[in-house]
Amino acid sequence: MNSNRGFTLVELMIAIAVSMLLLTALYGAVNSVQRSSTGIERRIEAQQAVKPALDLMSLEITMASF
Repeated sequence: MNSNRGFTLVELMIAIAVSMLLLTALYGAVNSVQRSSTGIERRIEAQQAVKPALDLMSLEITMASF
């Protein structure tokens, strides 16, 4: 009987291929979340930039009704 224990080259190559597929999927998910987060941050910054102008307009409209 063959008492050598270990993995064959084919088993190692299959394990590496499966690992690469999993890492590629993980990278894609992380990249997608990062792009989405960047878009949300841009929208928040735009809303924060517009808020003072809207507050001023609201104040002027309120004052115009007196």
